[in-house]
Amino acid sequence: HSLRRRQRQMCIRDRVIWFLRALYYVFKLDNNCISKDKSAQRTVSDICRSIKTSDKGIQKELLTSIFLLYSTTYDGKLEYLYAHYMVLRQWGIESKELLPAIEDVLSDTSKTNLVEFNQVFGNLTFSLGSCKSNFNEGLLELYRIQIEHLEKENQIGTHLFVRSLSEFYTNCEDFKSARIPVLQLLTTLQSLLVSKPWLFSQYCIEMMFPLCLKLIATFFEGSDTNDDLFISIVKIISNILLAQGVKLTNRHH
Repeated sequence: HSLRRRQRQMCIRDRVIWFLRALYYVFKLDNNCISKDKSAQRTVSDICRSIKTSDKGIQKELLTSIFLLYSTTYDGKLEYLYAHYMVLRQWGIESKELLPAIEDVLSDTSKTNLVEFNQVFGNLTFSLGSCKSNFNEGLLELYRIQIEHLEKENQIGTHLFVRSLSEFYTNCEDFKSARIPVLQLLTTLQSLLVSKPWLFSQYCIEMMFPLCLKLIATFFEGSDTNDDLFISIVKIISNILLAQGVKLTNRHH
């Protein structure tokens, strides 16, 4: 009887996870399906609270499904969504499972609510100098996605981008444990130097060189396994010379 009960509970959990994922994809395609009186959100919350499991794999699947659905139904500030993301990342849930939801929200917010977009960007910028180390990976992942959604008409966002790079330059030693997110950020900067050159002011371009040197000093001290980081840094310098060379005219470096 005990075995049958456990099997029945596992079957129910699998169905609930499937149900949450299905709702996520439906709401993602058309959020007009979401009940305006929030009854759908309350029903989902009640279902989730009713499920109890000590299986960490199931817990992660369930939390991931809840987060994805939450990203389509929340109506609060982006900071709350970001906070959930960083906690889930700290618990070991993979970024590839969660980031698509963040990207969808940011893509929409960058077009419909620049005030909200810039407010959360400002908070991210501040956090680059004050975040606890166990949240560093999640923070850099959110920062990378945020700057990928900057548009030219967002002048405040462009100024925040320069400020954020300055914060990262000042505090990059604190992100030594977040090697993969740093590598991903460098790849994004490579791309932005070419695709969105207007993001990089004169000051920003000149700051990129000491940033590259500092990253080399930080990640290569006592290590000989960072070839991919070195290649990314070289590509950044190459793209600066290719796409931003005019800003180096008559400058002495």
